Amino acid sequence: MARMLFIWLVSLLTFCKALDVMKFQVFEELEAETFVGDISESRTVKAMATNDNIKGELRYEFQGSLQTSFGIDETTGVIRTAAKIDRENVSLGLIRDTFQIWVQASKGVMTAAIPTEIKILDINDNSPVFKEDIENISVKESAPLGAELPITVAEDSDIGNNSVQSYEIVDRNDGGVFDLKVSRPTSEIFQVKLVVSKRLDREINDSYYLVIEAKDGGSPPRVGRKGLSITVQDSNDHFPKFSKGLYVGEVRENSRVGTFVLNVTATDKDIGTNGEVVYSLQVPPLYKDLFALDARTGELRTNAALDYELSKDYQLQVTARDKGPDSIPSTAVVNVKVSVQYLHRV
Repeated sequence: MARMLFIWLVSLLTFCKALDVMKFQVFEELEAETFVGDISESRTVKAMATNDNIKGELRYEFQGSLQTSFGIDETTGVIRTAAKIDRENVSLGLIRDTFQIWVQASKGVMTAAIPTEIKILDINDNSPVFKEDIENISVKESAPLGAELPITVAEDSDIGNNSVQSYEIVDRNDGGVFDLKVSRPTSEIFQVKLVVSKRLDREINDSYYLVIEAKDGGSPPRVGRKGLSITVQDSNDHFPKFSKGLYVGEVRENSRVGTFVLNVTATDKDIGTNGEVVYSLQVPPLYKDLFALDARTGELRTNAALDYELSKDYQLQVTARDKGPDSIPSTAVVNVKVSVQYLHRV
């Protein structure tokens, strides 16, 4: 008899290990004492209960680590929640969103461990959240159409359809200059990029502000928003322009070296080094060293005493270029007239 009981027990435990996993599920955020499941429905427990060779009443308890999220009735085997469960803030065991619990069922001298899984079902109790209220983005004005600028996506502690499902621009001051490109390489990964849809020109508009919205798939859906502050960076797409094509100045002959003649001025719509103008002077070999031009201010001064009898006017060329890469120069003509120095006798 004892041998037969031993064989039966081994067979029962083998059967329990192979097949008898109890699986229950319950929504998060429900009140304590919410019904979860009944261990007495286990085939192992039913086999124990109907075996008249084992004396005693069935008793149930959790086996192993202290269980604070659930409680089990020791006489009925009914599992209920011990407290309100927040799926996003509870330690869940080895299987995602699922508690791994062992229940020990006892009857007389026999005990059996019932593997139990309790899956916590998500509700839409979280909204999409962006890490920053405003994300700063910079883009070169020379960016080609279709250029893509990555955007930091929102986070949502919910899962499945309750997590983020879509992104869109909900407020914009850009006149359609930008669009969103949203892709989903996997079920859990979103990629959101800001796409340049129209040509940028910093000199016309050097900044834009958009508001994007992340929306989950709950009913009703929850949303999260953030601003995109877009700065258009300068490209060296303008060249210096002189205020005149021809500058005319006059200086008396034999004036002292360093006499001011005139000032040339060129402006560049770019900013920074792309808009910082420097000047240079081109003179024929015959006029070499007669004039000096300040590269920063554009002031033209004499560099030697001028003689009316040698030349009454000088034709010079000045060049302006910016300090940016691939600078395009511009030129203007300077005509310096020499006036005669009359001597008055007393």
